[in-house]
Amino acid sequence: MAPVTYDQEITCSIPPEKMFKAFVLDADNIIPKVLPQAIKKVDILEGDGGVGTIKLVTFGEGSQYKSVKHRVDAVDEANCAYSYSIIEGDVLEDGDLEKISYDVKIEPTADGGSVCKTKSTYHPKGINEIAAEKIKEGKERAHSLFKAIEGYLHANPHAYKADGGSVCKTKSTYHPKGIKEIAAEKIKEGKERAHSLFKAIEGYLHANPHAYN
Repeated sequence: MAPVTYDQEITCSIPPEKMFKAFVLDADNIIPKVLPQAIKKVDILEGDGGVGTIKLVTFGEGSQYKSVKHRVDAVDEANCAYSYSIIEGDVLEDGDLEKISYDVKIEPTADGGSVCKTKSTYHPKGINEIAAEKIKEGKERAHSLFKAIEGYLHANPHAYKADGGSVCKTKSTYHPKGIKEIAAEKIKEGKERAHSLFKAIEGYLHANPHAYN
């Protein structure tokens, strides 16, 4: 049977950038906090949160499911877009589904809020049909999560508020020759050198506020 796709739109009064940070980028932390009965915890099994990351989502006592494995397929923070797939777990109906893929985009609305547009694609195995009840459950679950986070952000208006600063994230890879190990002291030196350079430039920019304007 061919994949079954449905679209869903959920509106809220939170601006898209703030909603994206909470609903997508910090979902692993905020969802167990606002809906612990639905999701108990999220653990990263592989990766650093970017594309290819595998997460284990453990459901709460209020859920009929135990857990799923979730793979990050795309992250576009600039456009508030995110794609992921459920690749393992009892949500896949004991093997009747190969995976469920989601494409999420949060767009601005004229009133200053946002609309979350989600495209969900169910990939069945063989000729199995997708039950309408299964799709309905997925829609209701997504709506509950989104609205719970909206409520949390209204109750905590300073959450995810930008401070106007920045964070420099660096991934350093040492490529040794042969079987030589990289000394921990060498890695420490590299970190300290990078930190010193960054902070020196920060100090210069504070002392020269009109530079690069």
